Amino acid sequence: MATYLLFLRQRVQYVLQVVGQRRLELHASPVPRMRERQPRRMQERPVEPLPVQPGGPELLAGALMPQATRRAARWADGISSFSFGPTAEDVGARFETARAAWKEAQRERPPRLVTGFWFALGNRARTQLETYLERYLAFMGPEAGRNLAPHVTVDNPRALRAALRMVEDLGADEVLLVPTTSDTDEIDRVVDALAL
Repeated sequence: MATYLLFLRQRVQYVLQVVGQRRLELHASPVPRMRERQPRRMQERPVEPLPVQPGGPELLAGALMPQATRRAARWADGISSFSFGPTAEDVGARFETARAAWKEAQRERPPRLVTGFWFALGNRARTQLETYLERYLAFMGPEAGRNLAPHVTVDNPRALRAALRMVEDLGADEVLLVPTTSDTDEIDRVVDALAL
């Protein structure tokens, strides 16, 4: 176990170094000289394609656990989390952890807060949701999807609207709606539910 933890710690440090280096490359104008035989003009070319926004593209950390969120505060622009329910307690705790971590890391800007959740709409929404969870979580054992299903609550238009209102009230900058079907009519059902 100690060997595995050491390996994991080394991997985390490596990822942080790579992300930091990539950020420096986005800010740097010339490309570092890769080989001695490289033509002079190649040494002076900027990293391309050039970022559209100053400072490069936005980097969000897929952070669900507090430790990961605190690490992300050192390099990310925000978090992209996920809530099964979703519940106000779950989303709120993740957002508050991120805000506190960004403040502790003395970041100039607050974190961008993104979350997502599963949903199902239509005549057989509950069945669709349960079937999806059983199939998607089967790698965790036959009961995983069935055990989680009662906690996943967005299976009708009213629940979808309530969930979106709730995460907006908690300060979400963006919400990723994760469908539980490949049926493209689900998009129309979302549009209808939100009266867009």
